[in-house]
Amino acid sequence: MLKLNSHKRLVIAVTIISLIALVDLVVFDRIFSQKGHPELTLVFNLRSLAILVASALIVSYILRTNPRGHGWPPEGSSPSWSYALVPLVVGIAVYFIGLFHYSPILFGWFAREDSFIEASEFWMLAAGAAAMAIALIRSRLRRKSLATLAVIALPAIGFLIVALEEISWGQRLFGFETTGHFGQNLQGETNLHNFVTNQSEILFYFGSFIWFVLLAFIADRTNWLRSLPWLKAVIPSRAFIFLMAPAVAFNYGEWDQIPTQIAIFVTVLILGFYTLEAIRSKALTFELAMMAVAFVGVIAIQAILLHQGHIMLRLWQNTEYKELLLILPAMIWAFEVLLRAKLPDQT
Repeated sequence: MLKLNSHKRLVIAVTIISLIALVDLVVFDRIFSQKGHPELTLVFNLRSLAILVASALIVSYILRTNPRGHGWPPEGSSPSWSYALVPLVVGIAVYFIGLFHYSPILFGWFAREDSFIEASEFWMLAAGAAAMAIALIRSRLRRKSLATLAVIALPAIGFLIVALEEISWGQRLFGFETTGHFGQNLQGETNLHNFVTNQSEILFYFGSFIWFVLLAFIADRTNWLRSLPWLKAVIPSRAFIFLMAPAVAFNYGEWDQIPTQIAIFVTVLILGFYTLEAIRSKALTFELAMMAVAFVGVIAIQAILLHQGHIMLRLWQNTEYKELLLILPAMIWAFEVLLRAKLPDQT
C-alpha cells in the first residue's frame, strides 16, 4: 500500500467497492439497500475485509494529498463546548446499548411509533431548523455573500422537511385521514420516506456520514475546499467526527449494506488516526480523551450489536436509536453554524 501513489489508492478502492457491488447483485442477488440479519460467514467476512481495505485506501488517499496535515478548518473550528458534548453523546449510545442488553422488550418498547424517541427527534429537528433560520437572518443582516446564505438556507430547509416527515406533515398531531397514494406506503401515512424506506435510510445515514465525518476530516487535513470559502460557514468542525461516531456504529440489520460498512470502517480508521497522532505528540489533552472515548465506544457498540442483535424483537428497532444519535449532533451543528453567523464573511 505504501508504494502506491495517491490516485492509484483511490482507483483501487473504487474498483474493490464496485466489484463487491457487482458480485452482490450477480452472485448473491442482493441489492445495495437490502436489510437482514448480518451474514457472518467466511465469505461475507472476507467481503467485509475487502471493504475495510478499500476504506483504508480512501483514508490514506486523503492523508497523502496533504501529508503535513495543514488543513483548512472552518471558521470557529472545534469550539471546546463541542468536544465537551462527546462523552454525553457516547454516554447516550452506551445507555441505549445497556437498555438493549438488560431488556430487549424495553428496548423495543421505546422504539415504537410515536414514542419518546420519535418525539425527541422531531423537537431536535425543529430546534435545528430554527437555529439555521436565525443563522440565515443574522448572516443576511451582516451582508454575507449570496453563496454563504444559500449554504445556510439549504440545511435549514432540510431540517424542516425531515421534521415534518417525522410527524407525517402534521398527521400524527392532528389525526387527519391518509388520502390518495399515501395510503400505499409502508405505514399508510402522509409522508414520502415510507415509499422507499430502505433507500431513504441509506441516503440519510450515509449522507450524514459524508457530511459530518468525511467532509469534516477532509476540511481538517487537506486544502481541497480552500477555493470554496463560503463553505466555512457550514462545514462541521472536527469535533463532529467524534459526535457522529456512535450513530455510525449503531448497526444491525443494515450491517451487510456496502455504505454501512464503508461508513463504520472509515470512521474507525479516522478516529484511530487522530488518537495515534495525539499520543505520538504526547499531548495528553481533553481532546485526546474525547478521541479515545469515541474510538473505543464506536468499536464496542458495533461489536455488541453484531454479537447480540439477533435478540431484538424486530429487525428495524436499532434504527430509531441510530436516527436519534444522528439527529442530536446535527442539531448541535446547527447551533454551531448559528454561532459562526456572527463572524465576518471569509474570502
